[in-house]
Amino acid sequence: MNNSSTVTNLSSQITVIDDQGEPQKAIQAVTKSISDPCILGVVGPAFSGAAIATLSLYDNAGLTTISPSASSPNLNVSKGSHFLRLTTSYTNMYNEVKQLVEKYSPNANFASLESDLTYQIPAG
Repeated sequence: MNNSSTVTNLSSQITVIDDQGEPQKAIQAVTKSISDPCILGVVGPAFSGAAIATLSLYDNAGLTTISPSASSPNLNVSKGSHFLRLTTSYTNMYNEVKQLVEKYSPNANFASLESDLTYQIPAG
């Protein structure tokens, strides 16, 4: 830092570790991520299945993860977790849409389909 409290000579590097949306490969990606002291945070996992499989591993390592798309309601994020997501869960989305439909079209029919899938790329 210089006298004006600004950071100088700061550089960053992006390291790509692809879990291919598969929980088992995501666990391997976590192992690579937490073993590298230069990795300070992770953008991902992108899929809920991979996020569910790795959430506790990242938390135990104290490595913050930011997922742009993991939205499964099965992603139980506890207080103190290092996991952040940029989208809400499908359960929250359903409730918000339902409230809007009831408010603006109270006589409209409304249906929602939900799946128990972990939102991962199928094998094969």
